[in-house]
Amino acid sequence: EQLSPYWDDAIDKYFDRPSDDIFNNITYPLYHRNYIIQKNQPTNGIYYIDKKNRFVKKRQKEILVRFQHLTIEQSESFFYQQLLLRLPVNNEADLKNSYPTYKAHFEAKYPAEFSLTLNHVQNSMQSNIQKYTKNYQNLIDKLITSLHTNLQHIIRIQLFNLLQQPNPSTNLSSILFSEDQYKIFNILINNWGQRNNSKHPYFFLTGSAGTGKSFITQQIVNFLTKKNIKYLLMAPTGVAAKNIDGQTIHSALHIRNTQVYFETLSYYNDQQKKELSQIKAIIIDEVSMVSSAFLSFISSLFAKIHKNSLPFGGIPTLLIGDLAQLPPVNGKQVFFAPEWLEFFPLFLTTSHRQCEDMLFYKILQEIRVGKLSPQTISLINEKVLSYQSSVTSIDTSYICGFRHDADSINNLICGFLPTSNNDTSSGSLISMAVDHINNNKCEPKECNKQFKHYTNLPSELIIREGARVMFLTNKLFKEELCNGSIGIITKIIDENRIEVVFPINSEINQIIVEKITAYFNMNGIPAQRTQFPLQNAFALTVHKTQGLTLPHATVSLDEQMFANGQAYVAMSRAKSWKNLEIRSFNPNAIRVDNEMLQELDRLQQKYNTLQSKYIS
Repeated sequence: EQLSPYWDDAIDKYFDRPSDDIFNNITYPLYHRNYIIQKNQPTNGIYYIDKKNRFVKKRQKEILVRFQHLTIEQSESFFYQQLLLRLPVNNEADLKNSYPTYKAHFEAKYPAEFSLTLNHVQNSMQSNIQKYTKNYQNLIDKLITSLHTNLQHIIRIQLFNLLQQPNPSTNLSSILFSEDQYKIFNILINNWGQRNNSKHPYFFLTGSAGTGKSFITQQIVNFLTKKNIKYLLMAPTGVAAKNIDGQTIHSALHIRNTQVYFETLSYYNDQQKKELSQIKAIIIDEVSMVSSAFLSFISSLFAKIHKNSLPFGGIPTLLIGDLAQLPPVNGKQVFFAPEWLEFFPLFLTTSHRQCEDMLFYKILQEIRVGKLSPQTISLINEKVLSYQSSVTSIDTSYICGFRHDADSINNLICGFLPTSNNDTSSGSLISMAVDHINNNKCEPKECNKQFKHYTNLPSELIIREGARVMFLTNKLFKEELCNGSIGIITKIIDENRIEVVFPINSEINQIIVEKITAYFNMNGIPAQRTQFPLQNAFALTVHKTQGLTLPHATVSLDEQMFANGQAYVAMSRAKSWKNLEIRSFNPNAIRVDNEMLQELDRLQQKYNTLQSKYIS
């Protein structure tokens, strides 16, 4: 009986080949092409006996042997196969040859080939970025030709600064993984799955700002897509969802908040229920902003729909985020959820956003855990001393702890913007909200303290051509505009309509923004506010910036930073130390949550103890 080289144990047969000298330097494909492996002793000719006492006989004619098609996207499996196809080895240890990964061995063994591939990927990405940037510049030039001359420069600068670099999207982009990204990616593609498949369903991917969490997310999504695994990619806010090309949790799961609990239509809508019952993987980004009660609600929703009492109905779930960033606005932190204990942590530790500025990365790491070295304190004080006190620059984003400080800066900068001609009223107006409580009109400033808990529409909006604004709803999410998208006012049509341009990937989305009305109940009394769904955005509160990467940021590290994690989030919005200005500094502004630090320690200990289960 002949044993097929196509069987799953073909590699084991190769490792167990006879010890005769002629087999010492034979590779895996050559062995199976040239030799028959069988259980019964041949009746004639020369034959050999392998380590499992099977009979090995040379074929009269070499055959064609098929191999599983793997690409570099399969990561370690790909490099394992490449080494197996090229090198004569006796076991899997030989394939690694004391290197930490198969990739590392391949890179050392075939440096020219690896370097050529790496250069190809990098050059391809650089070419795409250049095309992307050039196309965007052309769109800006085309847009501003129709604007008043004194506005062209202001709008050009701001739009160019708002350009977000594209994420690497080539099929070979996984070759760009840092060592920790590569290890984590392989853990996930090999170990993340349902328990009945001998895998672990629950992982938590974490790391400080700029360590590449979004990049890993993109690669995992690509992997799921190639495997035809139906997944749900979600985040708690519009900006966070847009960053990963996902959906908001509320939209994806048809959830709405009441004052005291969450509710969903998915239990009662057969079509929605059917769609969610087909989900085979769940990914939730920016999970630090999800409360423990909300995570438990999502878990129970899937448990009920999938009729499985396990967390999330037993569906493989990947949580992503940084616990040191801002906690949820309402409720306890996510790690107080009972389901949280099921999640195995994976740590990213290499900076990518600040990769060319390791000093800045080190400073952020100290801010993150609230332990500042004398060197960091000295560097921050130097920043404060060198700060130019002019608060009218349009080249930066001012990040404030309090809304009223942001409002003051926005008023000041908008006041310095040029008008379209000598008429000071031209190209400028102030839009006051129209508020009603129980159908009775009231003054916005009087209602604002109560209304801010029910609507994010501002009581007052300065509308001026050239002003930077933030969009405040997710109603245009399909057009890639969300709550948090930043744009520039280019034209005031009338008191109820303005033209705003928003950078969307490499495009510029030019839309007419009209006033909307938010309806809500306030202690059982009907109320409403009518206003443009915009807020001024030269200056923003820390909460509004979470999830954003800003080209330049200006922060005040003083009593404005009143909550845990605010200083860390504010500073980490900038890409580099050079592009960060610090107006003031009080070490007491660096606030961290001790319970969060204890949880990070627990997660690290869990990883140290159990990591061997997931690393081959």
